[in-house]
Amino acid sequence: MPDAASILDAAATAILNHAGAAAVYTPTCGAAVALRVEKSVEMDEQPDGLTGATWSRIETVTGLLADFGQEPDRGDMITIGATTYSVFRVLENDGRWVKVGVK
Repeated sequence: MPDAASILDAAATAILNHAGAAAVYTPTCGAAVALRVEKSVEMDEQPDGLTGATWSRIETVTGLLADFGQEPDRGDMITIGATTYSVFRVLENDGRWVKVGVK
């Protein structure tokens, strides 16, 4: 009988296979990795450090940490279709999913 972690891993993979977009993650050091991600536009509650705004529009990319192979770093690139995004910070990492802010 599978354990809860295995069931959650399988469900997460199924979600991205069904609703995710094909992408390529290129770390600043290391080989590029093909994976599936979800890209969205959200509101960011934290100021970017350069303005006084407490809310701003932010583009995010969410994928499985295991697919990335590591937590993405600032400056790593994620290509979705014909558009390449640069990671500027990790917003969430729960050990299974990782969400990064991209520009």
